[in-house]
Amino acid sequence: MSLFRKILVAADFSPGSRDAFDTACSLAGGDEARLTILHVRPELEGRGPEEGREAAIDRLREAYVPDRPLAVEYLVRDGEPRDVLIAGAAERRPDLLVMGTHGRTGLGRLVMGSVAEEVLRRAACPVLIRRSRRGDDAGRPARRPARVILHPTDFSASSDAALRVARALARDQGAKLVLLHVLQVLAAAHIDVPPTVEDPEICRQTLQSMCEALDDQDLRQSVTPQLKLGQPISEILRAAEDDRCDLLVMGTHGRTGLGRLLMGSMAEEVLRRTTCPVLLVRAGLTTPAEAEHALAGGRAGTQGAAAPRPG
Repeated sequence: MSLFRKILVAADFSPGSRDAFDTACSLAGGDEARLTILHVRPELEGRGPEEGREAAIDRLREAYVPDRPLAVEYLVRDGEPRDVLIAGAAERRPDLLVMGTHGRTGLGRLVMGSVAEEVLRRAACPVLIRRSRRGDDAGRPARRPARVILHPTDFSASSDAALRVARALARDQGAKLVLLHVLQVLAAAHIDVPPTVEDPEICRQTLQSMCEALDDQDLRQSVTPQLKLGQPISEILRAAEDDRCDLLVMGTHGRTGLGRLLMGSMAEEVLRRTTCPVLLVRAGLTTPAEAEHALAGGRAGTQGAAAPRPG
């Protein structure tokens, strides 16, 4: 059973939303997958809800065309983009909500600041944010399976849902899964080895145990641990670039360190500077992967607890 079978894509005809659609196509699982493309028009005085709707739907059909047989539904709604998107997610109950950045109007502005936080807080599914590709990244094919998936972890229980999603996607995409933990450096002067918040050896053992617990025959590639010393934002961005990651999967509401990245200015910095899509999974979210493996008796639903956590 594939992870993402129902995907809702916010569409405003910007390059960012088109790239987001390409990513949604690559993540859609199997021939049974269904994409819903939602475009929000501003409410105009004197314009009826059906006026111009068919023309807008025709434009969506021309702009957002899947590259393989997929069921696609095109929707045009009037209203405030944030409210319409959240209502659309509640109505369609997707497994994944996908948004692009750098749209000049409407939905394209959702991905930074308080609106994004509201969508993340209220959406009952993971949210993927995709930047418009630039420079060298623009030449990489967008509609191909992910080859490298990066999951930054702070070892908190609140990141378990994101870890389950990252593993399930590695299985579905045949991708390499990289687990990254960043040892944050404490400010200190005149010392050769800067002190850290956590014990490096305990973190190394915990990370290795997590990778061993996640490995199984249904993964085509081994899970790789990475332990870095530095500041979380810089190390996440460096790892994503060095490993040429196709997808970054992060949890929200972790208690310390990386978990705090996903709300506020630090989250905006990661989203603004990374060139790969960022998949955000809210803490405690019951994902399709969790339900699937719970029913199958698989191990993915308990992977986050398989390794001891640093005290």
